[in-house]
Amino acid sequence: MALLLAIAMAGCVAYHRYFPGPTVETKLPRVWFLVAAPFSREFPRGNIEEPLSAWSMVTTYDTDGACDASLFEAENQLQRPVQCVASDDPRLAKN
Repeated sequence: MALLLAIAMAGCVAYHRYFPGPTVETKLPRVWFLVAAPFSREFPRGNIEEPLSAWSMVTTYDTDGACDASLFEAENQLQRPVQCVASDDPRLAKN
């Protein structure tokens, strides 16, 4: 009898609205962003002093190597400083 009561109580806890339930941590795979420095009237060629969260995302890459390989061409086309940043880099978060 005690065993049946324990099983019934355990089942109720699982459906109680205050029971947090199992937590599943999901993490997105890391990608690499090619970002360009923001420009302004004072910095028409891009202001590298701005935080990375203010830089413009140009495109994404699956690997760091692929992003790095595109840096020279991207900087020539955009006429602004560019760099590769991992998607999980905390400097990308807006404050």
